[in-house]
Amino acid sequence: MLIGQDEMCVELWTVGTNGGNIGSISAHVALPALFRLRNSDAFLWAFSLIQKPTSLERDMLWQLVGTNNDAPLQVLIDNLRKPYEFDDLIVIVSRIASTRGSSAVTDIIDAQLQTAKGRNKRGLQRLKKEYGG
Repeated sequence: MLIGQDEMCVELWTVGTNGGNIGSISAHVALPALFRLRNSDAFLWAFSLIQKPTSLERDMLWQLVGTNNDAPLQVLIDNLRKPYEFDDLIVIVSRIASTRGSSAVTDIIDAQLQTAKGRNKRGLQRLKKEYGG
């Protein structure tokens, strides 16, 4: 573990990526350092290698790139955080609507409504009405 050695960790990550010697385990290790150093591109690459991101890793994703207009939209959609997916969706809903249309928004909402409860469910239902559902 390279706690307190973020720059060294990122250097090792860079060497590993250049040599093709990285995978899910090294991505899990490097992700916090990439997050703390705000290296969005490397963070997104590492995040893409993780098959089942933890809640903390999803939090880092949303904190680092959630509001960036150039962040990969599908990555954000695939990593809406439970139990309040509405809170994440509201951040990106206009991007989804402008690039994929209102029906894409309602499809995502319908998928989230299957397990939504309470405040989250009510927010998703309101949002669905707003986008024509």
